[in-house]
Amino acid sequence: MKVSVPVELKIKKEAGITPHNITLKAPEAGIDFDESLSGDPKVIKFTPAKTGKYAFECTKKLPFVKSHKDRGMHGVLEVVE
Repeated sequence: MKVSVPVELKIKKEAGITPHNITLKAPEAGIDFDESLSGDPKVIKFTPAKTGKYAFECTKKLPFVKSHKDRGMHGVLEVVE
């Protein structure tokens, strides 16, 4: 992604009843969302205002098991010039 270029991130979860979301909190960079996911695609729109690497994750956790983040549901968005 490039700084000051609008982004449309299209995302959905796989079929099933397990809840999932995507969260990225970097308001200083113009990126701040926490969206619940379903089997239907969701479009998240933002315009990065600052270069850097910004972590995103699924913050859901079912009782008595590892968090979704601990199970690999995380990543990094990199914004460049």
